[in-house]
Amino acid sequence: MEPQELQSLMYDDLTKEADEKRNRPISRRPNNIELFALTNFILGHENFKDVWESAGDLINYLNNSQIVVFPRYCSDSPGYVGPVIIILWGAGPTSTTTIGYDKDDRTMTILGDSGE
Repeated sequence: MEPQELQSLMYDDLTKEADEKRNRPISRRPNNIELFALTNFILGHENFKDVWESAGDLINYLNNSQIVVFPRYCSDSPGYVGPVIIILWGAGPTSTTTIGYDKDDRTMTILGDSGE
């Protein structure tokens, strides 16, 4: 399965989960499939080129980082509606990456990247 296909399926699952639990806000840790897709996205993204020597290094790092998934985030109107993943990197509480989805092609995109 291609990474874009996996990201699209994740988008569908995340929005379905949010629709089923619409009566309350949801946040949780990513499951293994989401971690796999996130790993592929990070390894292929230009912001993270040559940071990790292998996918295994990144997976270990992500497992030790704080990551939260919001399956259906909704900003003030007009704005963003959809899944959001926030990574709080090990460098400190100001080092974060916020990942969302491009609503047209349902692929991951970086919404914000801060810290060192």
